[in-house]
Amino acid sequence: MTRGSSLSDEKIIQLINEKFVAVNLNLSNEAFPSELKALAPWQKALAQVRKKSPPKERGFSTTVILTSDAQKVLATSGAGYHTRFKDALNYKPGDYLTFLRQASKRATDLKTKSRQRNPKELKDLEILIEKEIEERNKGYQE
Repeated sequence: MTRGSSLSDEKIIQLINEKFVAVNLNLSNEAFPSELKALAPWQKALAQVRKKSPPKERGFSTTVILTSDAQKVLATSGAGYHTRFKDALNYKPGDYLTFLRQASKRATDLKTKSRQRNPKELKDLEILIEKEIEERNKGYQE
């Protein structure tokens, strides 16, 4: 998802540099880092994709945003197959920028709600995040 994608956009580069710690995992020959248990759904998706997909779609590009402790997922951009670039969020800089801003706001909201000790609002936000992740991850199972 580097050249010709959202990661070539200057606004996106600036936002990532200001608000996130960017890590690029190229899993062509390597396994998922065992210490990042929050990435287990993507590990499963990659294994499934490698077994069932045609050769041109045996990998995917995606963004997964974790909490600062890397224990929970805040957001995902969904399946970014290069063969489906017209539909993938990763290849639409405006939508991708909105996605990053939303993830940054969610990180702040989670911290705030945790400090306020408001279990209902915190749980509602966590449910919203889980539903969105589930919806965006459906693209891997096609």
